[in-house]
Amino acid sequence: MNYKVVFEKKTERELGQMLMSIDDMSYEASKALYEEIQQRKGDQFNTERFKKLEQRLEKENEEISDLKYLQNLGFELYPDGDKLILRRTRLSKTIDAIAIFIGLLLSACLIGAILVWIDMFKEDMTFAAIMMAIVLSIVGFSGLALMLRAVNRIMEYKGFELVRDGQSVSIKKTQDITVKSYDLTVENLVINVDGKMLQYVAKLPGNGEILPLITVKATMYKQATLEKLAQRIANS
Repeated sequence: MNYKVVFEKKTERELGQMLMSIDDMSYEASKALYEEIQQRKGDQFNTERFKKLEQRLEKENEEISDLKYLQNLGFELYPDGDKLILRRTRLSKTIDAIAIFIGLLLSACLIGAILVWIDMFKEDMTFAAIMMAIVLSIVGFSGLALMLRAVNRIMEYKGFELVRDGQSVSIKKTQDITVKSYDLTVENLVINVDGKMLQYVAKLPGNGEILPLITVKATMYKQATLEKLAQRIANS
């Protein structure tokens, strides 16, 4: 949603009412509301609620600068002597393992769905049987999708590591099932915006191949987090 366009159409009274619900707003909505109010500069906005909005954004911007949201993306950046290392967090790996287990359990519902469908064709179809088959199919396919996404993440980031040491950057990343190593420089690391997706990538020298490192949905706070990550790695 383009919050900037939404808030531009609001009257000053409506914007004042929006200030009463800032606790339930996302970072993107809060920032757009703040910027719109700043542009209008009405005296009616000089309230405790506006100050609270301002303080909240300052706090969230500080947390973005400190890369506290990076863990929400499943990664951690930490120093090791003169080096700076980027890896997946243990929590993200644990969540993937749990997702595979839950997905496997839910996928078992497909067996029940198949049996119900077979029974319906052998006997008379009833509304209850049809609904049972549909529900089991939906649950089963949802579990299968959950499991496959988790397996894909585990395979994609198996052995993943980015190490910044001086001006050189070494990367370990799974390509074609095997873990490959790349020796690059900080100039090879860039952020790409592709529609609704945001990628922190490495441009490989020679053939110009793009090596995706982190891929997320392009929300404002995720983009700000990746930009701070790229800046931290580039300037360390």
